[in-house]
Amino acid sequence: MDITLGLDFGTHQSKLCMSYMPNNETIYEFVEFTMANGSKNVLFPSLIQINKDNTIRIGSVDYDTCASKPIPPPEKPELPPRPEIVFPEEPDSTLPPEPKREEPKPQIEDGADWQNALKAIKNSMESQKKDNGNFKQLHKAWVKKCQFIRERHKEWENKCRVLNYQLSLWQKKVDEINAEYEEEYAYWQQHCTEPRILRYFKQAAFTHTMQWDKDEIPADTLSIWYLTYLLLIVKRYVKERFNEVFEESVSVQMGVPSGLDDGASRWIKYRGQRILVAARHLMELFGAPEEMCTLPYQDLIEMTKYSEGDVINEAEEYGFVIIPEAYAGLQSLTYSRRLSRGNMHLLVDIGGGTTDIAFFTIDESLMPSIHTVTSFHKGLNYVLEHYLREHPGISMGEAQALLRTRIEKFSGSIAAYTTELRKELNTIIDHVVHVFNQEIVGTELSAARLVEAMMGRPIVYCGGGSVFPNMRIAHHYFSDRRLINKDTLNIPNLQNRGLEPVHYTILATAYGLSIPVYEEIKTMDARQLWKTIANNAGVRPDLICDKRDYGLIDD
Repeated sequence: MDITLGLDFGTHQSKLCMSYMPNNETIYEFVEFTMANGSKNVLFPSLIQINKDNTIRIGSVDYDTCASKPIPPPEKPELPPRPEIVFPEEPDSTLPPEPKREEPKPQIEDGADWQNALKAIKNSMESQKKDNGNFKQLHKAWVKKCQFIRERHKEWENKCRVLNYQLSLWQKKVDEINAEYEEEYAYWQQHCTEPRILRYFKQAAFTHTMQWDKDEIPADTLSIWYLTYLLLIVKRYVKERFNEVFEESVSVQMGVPSGLDDGASRWIKYRGQRILVAARHLMELFGAPEEMCTLPYQDLIEMTKYSEGDVINEAEEYGFVIIPEAYAGLQSLTYSRRLSRGNMHLLVDIGGGTTDIAFFTIDESLMPSIHTVTSFHKGLNYVLEHYLREHPGISMGEAQALLRTRIEKFSGSIAAYTTELRKELNTIIDHVVHVFNQEIVGTELSAARLVEAMMGRPIVYCGGGSVFPNMRIAHHYFSDRRLINKDTLNIPNLQNRGLEPVHYTILATAYGLSIPVYEEIKTMDARQLWKTIANNAGVRPDLICDKRDYGLIDD
């Protein structure tokens, strides 16, 4: 029996979906993993734990057996240099003594007659009048000198005040930096070690945007171990359930965060093939997934080898197909025939480390005509990391728990993500508009026709990040926001009857990956759009190269 395994290798969690035809009828089944507590779950955490005995644990955490590693203390911050401030010398503020006026007394000799006495008094009054004029001049000069001394001292005080303010600003900045450092240091003292739980290796392996600690196990190696573990689980599952040999009956379609035709996408595709083939080789060394977890991880590193042959041919021989995640999400959406023919749609898959976007229409066969598939390296992790930068006192685990219960606290971080998402959506739409404007030259069409065709069209969301309503934004044109759910997928002959409603949004990509792809995935040039619109607008046939009716504005 031929089995197609859809392998959705996720940043936070992975999902597996199998399709098979026991009686000429396709059956779909999500692999249910046995968790550490004995429960079953279709979501398998993408993490690897290093144990105290140097063995590994995959998909779950046990803090009792988990090894720890020291965390280096926070680096003491470099303080801003003290401003070169020289205070001026304080001027002498001593005021001169105030001049005093002495009242002249008449000099009357003893025994003088009244005439002499009167003369003496007259002389005294004339002298006083003369002295008053001199005193006023002296007092005025004294007041002026005092005013000068006071103004000079006040000027000195103002200069010192400005310099002191500059110094206080520097001191305030220094105090803030020191206080932040002391807080970080106090936190480090309480958490000077951390458990060796390795996450986000998928994101590090397939993007250039994430820094990976070079002292740690390489992200590629961890990805190979994790995929090997998943393949061994499927191998045992297929043997016990169908009595089939994995190597003979199972083909694997794995999603990667990429577009379709550009050089970066081809590099990511090759990287996916290389890692998956290496996992296939490592799988041959073990009979069961548990055997991997009995060896020291140093031995596993030695056992993990990349193929020395033609990776592309090896992948083909093993039945390994690498598919853009956005296309897989698109497959899950269009396979149910729930979208109307001819209309333009956007699909947005918000994952942990990336967001994948597909721009497509539905042709006469109700299959997708893909115009653009792209991926940018921001997802739910971007929201969490943005929040952690603003709240350095909490851990990633605490932030994840808070996101599930108090999403309103992440409004700023979500806004930062949606800004990036809008940029990517605008880039796609601007390209379509640009091509359209080039093609309508010499025709009876106008750009308004394209706007009319896009206005109010659906933008469909899936992926773990899309379960948060604030992450699902509308576009100016594509304003009809939809979320992939159970009814949208409409999975035929699904074996898993107990899935929670939220699971369907997260499992859409895995389901799409389980639908066999027999032909090379190609994009349809955006130039085809104008021909469709022209046909609907009644433009002369000689102006139309292709008369296929997509019904862009008929719905």
